[in-house]
Amino acid sequence: MDLQKIGEAIRLKRAKLGYSQTKTAELANLSSNFYSAIERGEKNGSLETFYNIAVALEMSLDTMLADVYDPASEPYVSSLISELRSLKPDHRRLVLAFIYSIKDFPDLKVYGKESGASSAGKR
Repeated sequence: MDLQKIGEAIRLKRAKLGYSQTKTAELANLSSNFYSAIERGEKNGSLETFYNIAVALEMSLDTMLADVYDPASEPYVSSLISELRSLKPDHRRLVLAFIYSIKDFPDLKVYGKESGASSAGKR
């Protein structure tokens, strides 16, 4: 997560509304120093913190984070998203259940070459 980009998105929305950092911090129930550090991208907040800021700035969390997360920047994520979109809802639920199940095994070893993993989905 790019804290600088999140902070910039927050700052731009605050400026558009004409709010000061102090007013926004008060509305979000945060200290001015902490809010300022978030806006500068120096501190990370909890989901609740970002939600409170979003509410204070009359925006949704997805709008706040829209330009921050680029799934294509991570290996395999864009391919996974594309494949998931092509599945029926019941099959999506199965994939999600599988993902949850493998998360229970953090030391799970995956054998094979990287190139083999990327070609596994090809038909």
